[in-house]
Amino acid sequence: MERSSAQRGTHSEKDKSELYRQRGKIAGTLQSLLRVLLLLLCLFLVFAYGGVQAETVAIVSLILFVMIPVVLLVSAIPADTRNIIMIALILVALLVSWAEFQASGISGLFYNDPAWQMVRTYIPSAQVPVSLTPGDTSGAVLMLAVPFGVFIATLILFSGEHQSNRLLRYIVIVGAVISVFSILQFLAQPDMVLFVKKKAYQDSLTGTFINRNTAATFFGLLLVLQVALTWQKASETDLIRSLLAYLNGIPFTNRRATIFAALSALSCLATACALMLTKSRGGIASTFAALLCLLLILVLFPDQREARATSVRKGWSWRFATATAILLVGSGIFISLAERVLFRGAAQNFESRVCVLPGIITAIKDHIPFGAGLASFREVFPAYRDARCGIYLIWDRAHNVYLEGLFSLGLPFIPLLFIGMGTLMFAYIYGLRVRRRQRYIAAVGLACLILTVLHSAVDFSLQIPGLAAFFALMCAPIVSICMLPRKRQSRVKTVKD
Repeated sequence: MERSSAQRGTHSEKDKSELYRQRGKIAGTLQSLLRVLLLLLCLFLVFAYGGVQAETVAIVSLILFVMIPVVLLVSAIPADTRNIIMIALILVALLVSWAEFQASGISGLFYNDPAWQMVRTYIPSAQVPVSLTPGDTSGAVLMLAVPFGVFIATLILFSGEHQSNRLLRYIVIVGAVISVFSILQFLAQPDMVLFVKKKAYQDSLTGTFINRNTAATFFGLLLVLQVALTWQKASETDLIRSLLAYLNGIPFTNRRATIFAALSALSCLATACALMLTKSRGGIASTFAALLCLLLILVLFPDQREARATSVRKGWSWRFATATAILLVGSGIFISLAERVLFRGAAQNFESRVCVLPGIITAIKDHIPFGAGLASFREVFPAYRDARCGIYLIWDRAHNVYLEGLFSLGLPFIPLLFIGMGTLMFAYIYGLRVRRRQRYIAAVGLACLILTVLHSAVDFSLQIPGLAAFFALMCAPIVSICMLPRKRQSRVKTVKD
């Protein structure tokens, strides 16, 4: 009897272990399917002209926010990024709640815009909201929530160093294909964007987007990641020396890594050409500033292995001299190569933006502290537009994310903006300090944040759902890598990932 009970206990333990193994396989398969679905959703937004149509955003948001509960069921929330996920959830909850409050009749108890006085005249009992376009709030809320959903889902599904590096490589490969495709289509059919005829910017490359400034932000973010990856691979394989040796008949010592570094360099060239062909002054200038920041960080804060090798021979003086040379040479190249693109036809566009700026500031003052509501700029701004600025343009956005955010959301926009940007900045600086290897990933995060912050001051790229989702998709794996504790960081070279 004792033997039979022991045998039953052994079989029971084996059955349990087999059951757990089967559940693990099912969970792993579901995670892989969810990763593919998330990437397809982001790719769909990019190829759907940036997701500027309400129907596109509605479809993506429906799938995304049905998918997130499934993600939480099959994947545990990573401990390293739990706090950042909570901050993102709180931010999107506050943004959505405030926007819906602006559109509700309850908000009218605290503030009534003078524009509603006519409604009060005919319907004295009407409950008027703070928002001047309450019917458009729901669609605008979906556009606002989609990038947060992508960011949270990516942090959960692509947690850990291996998965995050794999996602970044996918972004580089797909981005290089988009860059090449965009250049070829622009050369063959400059008046087309994908399958439709352009209504504007026929002399500029817009990629898969409608606006050239959005395309410039997309290619700029992609270029920053490609340059950092190329820098890292070239330093590991000594690319220049390997190529010169190969031309002299000496075979590669690490053929796979050298070929990968060369292909990365070619992808940088393609993306840089696509960026310049956009002719977006703000996008090119912001990308250049981000690349300068990236290169300076890569030189001044190398991986510990590279730092030890360098410090023995040359030390900080060499790195400082190299950083100074990069700054000076980069500035000269930028001025000589980008001058015509940056300043061609700039006078008229610049004057129009400066002309409408006082009207935008007046509109902000009139709607402080509660704001005019999401998606209200197009309807409200014409009342503040100076006729001397011309009537040939439709200003549906402020061409400044910060001013339009303050106009739409009021004073609550300021702390929410600083919390969001500050959280990303903290994660990247933490990664720069803690990482032994792959510090270039933290440098990519800082450079991309600088690019987005700068370009958002002169254009509205971050307000396009497809671009915002792509930015969130890039930020999430970088945050995962940066927040990984030092004791759990991989000691394997990234070439073998």
